[in-house]
Amino acid sequence: MNNQQRASSHLALPQSLSQAKFSKNALLHSAGILSCGLYLYLGAITSIAIDSNLWQFLGLMLTLSLISWMIFKVLSSTSIDSALSSPPSIIAIVGWGIAFRLIGMAHGPIYEDDFYRYLWDGYQFFQNGTPYAIAPSAFFADESVPQNFKRVLDGINYPDTPTIYGPLFQYSFLLGYHIFPADVFGLQLIYSIADILLMLLLAKMSTRPALLLYAWCPLVIKEVAFTAHPDVLGVLLLMGSIFALQREHLNAAAFFLALSLCAKIFAILLVPLVLVRCKPQQWLLFFATVILIYAPFFAINSADITGLSAFARDWQFNGSVHALISHWQRFTHLPDWLPKLFGAAVFCTFYIIYSWYFFNDKQRRPPRGDWIFAMFFLLAPVVNAWYLVWLLAFATLSPSRWAWVASLTVLLSYVTGAALDQTDLAIYQQPLWARILEYGAIMVALAFDIRANTKQTTAIKLDIKNPERSKLSSLIDVKNGLD
Repeated sequence: MNNQQRASSHLALPQSLSQAKFSKNALLHSAGILSCGLYLYLGAITSIAIDSNLWQFLGLMLTLSLISWMIFKVLSSTSIDSALSSPPSIIAIVGWGIAFRLIGMAHGPIYEDDFYRYLWDGYQFFQNGTPYAIAPSAFFADESVPQNFKRVLDGINYPDTPTIYGPLFQYSFLLGYHIFPADVFGLQLIYSIADILLMLLLAKMSTRPALLLYAWCPLVIKEVAFTAHPDVLGVLLLMGSIFALQREHLNAAAFFLALSLCAKIFAILLVPLVLVRCKPQQWLLFFATVILIYAPFFAINSADITGLSAFARDWQFNGSVHALISHWQRFTHLPDWLPKLFGAAVFCTFYIIYSWYFFNDKQRRPPRGDWIFAMFFLLAPVVNAWYLVWLLAFATLSPSRWAWVASLTVLLSYVTGAALDQTDLAIYQQPLWARILEYGAIMVALAFDIRANTKQTTAIKLDIKNPERSKLSSLIDVKNGLD
């Protein structure tokens, strides 16, 4: 090869890398523009009421999920060009995520009415100093309730049940009342800001392709920006605790963990795994923070305990293992508490085994919250779509097929008797095919993950045993990338 040929070959590689970089950015922005159009269309065809647009809604969510997964695969490409070219900036990934959330905030909630309870709790908190005192149904005949909050009161589901939301959520409801009383936009704004902060936090904890999976996740955008579910606030605080724990800021880890628990009880699943790496003074800080936040409400009444007790005792929706055992139990005339006892026993066994593995991890990796929440939801009697935000934040740290497939298939929980307008199904009852498709797809994705992990482990073992094979594999990978 002469000097001119060598010079040409050296110039060719940077040019191909530049083209790869351009194509990645162009594809990202093209997908962002397309997704914005689809979210605008989604907002236009849906409304608060459950109507005939269910299939369009599911089709749009499927399309949006496929777009985000496609971009994830492109950004995750391991070819030489893709590996050496600069990936799209975090600003681009998060920027489009913010754009999607702004569209959601401009439209009303989709297939949900829980926000009425949030608005009412904020009003009661302001009026009485606590949202836990009286069930909403007690105010049906109260003429002192303002007209705009009478409309809110009429929209509350299960009005005879006291609120189940933790104190920190209640403070966010109170803030929403002060910003936009009786208007869901205030809550959409608060939780979308929390979601953006969570995206920025995950940007420091995960790779850019994995960040895109969360930032562009249709389920998250639908449940937070459109529908104003507050879970993202608890997730933000929990991930803040994990982030602080990784950097040995133990006081911050304990404090954020306590705030997350005061937002929603789900955070208790991670409490032992965080506190075990802390010192006694951090344990004291954790318990003191929880007591300080709960104390004013317990001084008046039982805070959220009454509502949570009714929720745990009576409610069932979109479960899997629990639903199967409950169905079998009704035919065998076994005790009603059997499904819950079985679920508790299986989860505790899993938790003990994982905890042993976690406590003995010399690399001190963060807890696998995706595994823990997945097992909890698999056995739980109630699995609402927005619950998966707790799981997906951890799935951003360790991406897997099953977690992100679940973020799509859980939307089948909106296929209910009311949505289908079928008289043979109760309002919140799901057809059997929807439940089978939802959990069946997750199991198939899990099988693919296990198969891929098994192959990867085998390949690593072979490379360790045969160093020459490892070198040859590397050379082949380089050649394939250049080709």
